[in-house]
Amino acid sequence: MIRRYRLHEVNRRLESGVAFDWSRLAAELGYADQAHFTRDFRAMIREPPTQYAQRYPLREPPRDHGAVTTL
Repeated sequence: MIRRYRLHEVNRRLESGVAFDWSRLAAELGYADQAHFTRDFRAMIREPPTQYAQRYPLREPPRDHGAVTTL
């Protein structure tokens, strides 16, 4: 159940069109680190988060001085 919530939150962020930091999102969702998030995401979706995110166009430039972490 918690995994589904976490993936729903990832989709919500992607749909917003605002760039975000993947490692910060992983921490906010309760993952120990970004690698754990990526493994969990790939296990459920069958592709890495950044590849999945390409389906969603960005409508706002990245915050935090343009630094967006890629996986």
